[in-house]
Amino acid sequence: MCAFFLTLAGSFAVVSRTLAAAASHPSPPYDSRPTPAAAPSPSLSAPPTASAPPATLPPVPSPTATPAPPAYDYAVPVPASQAVSLDWFSDAAFLGDSRTEGLLLYTKVRPAGRLAYRGMNLQTARSKAFLPIHGKRLSALEALQEQRFSKLYLGLGLNDLGWRSPEGFYLQYAQLIDQIRQLQPQAQIYLQTLLPVTSRKSNEGIFTNAKITAYNQKLQLLAQQKELFLLDIWSQFADASGTLPAQESSDGIHLFPNAYEKWLSYLQTHTVAFDSGKEGAP
Repeated sequence: MCAFFLTLAGSFAVVSRTLAAAASHPSPPYDSRPTPAAAPSPSLSAPPTASAPPATLPPVPSPTATPAPPAYDYAVPVPASQAVSLDWFSDAAFLGDSRTEGLLLYTKVRPAGRLAYRGMNLQTARSKAFLPIHGKRLSALEALQEQRFSKLYLGLGLNDLGWRSPEGFYLQYAQLIDQIRQLQPQAQIYLQTLLPVTSRKSNEGIFTNAKITAYNQKLQLLAQQKELFLLDIWSQFADASGTLPAQESSDGIHLFPNAYEKWLSYLQTHTVAFDSGKEGAP
């Protein structure tokens, strides 16, 4: 019996010590909230690398160049264009012989300069003083020093036919053109071919259509080399045989008044409408 009570007393002693220890170290209060998940650990791998640019950039296409207009062919007569009014000639000068006089007399064209007279040739255009200007008489070439013109219409050669070879005609005309260009550097120069004569006049042996054709060939060469606008007046009056119809002329050389209208109409429909070189009235 004594042993039993000793054992029971020992058990109470152990229980008492255990409770005392628990009282001295209380458990933390219970938290009913869910435990937050742990933040993911940062990745140790390297960030993605941006793709490298290509070694060279693709070429930028160049803009398409506008093609240059074709060069003007001065060896070809001025092509037909839209008709201009008579105002076109208000800043022009006409330099020529008696047939140019007839054009100015029998039509309504009124140019700024009327530098024409009967009998003018390549030499007298420079030497014969016939124009009364500022109280004195001047030659056609001298008159070009007195006033500026935008256009010059040249009609010479008829009075050179009797004594000047086609080659001499070309050289003398080229020299005159150079002198005109020095005095009127901004002017458009229209070089007119010689009109034909009637077969009867041609047969007389001085003003021959064969020589007129040779002169006109030299005028075509002169227009090409000096960059002049060639006007083929000859083609407007020559018949199938290359002669001037008798009904167009009073004396085989000069035109009847109404025929000059055909000449003027050709001039009005064969113009160049820009500075030095492009086809007119385009």
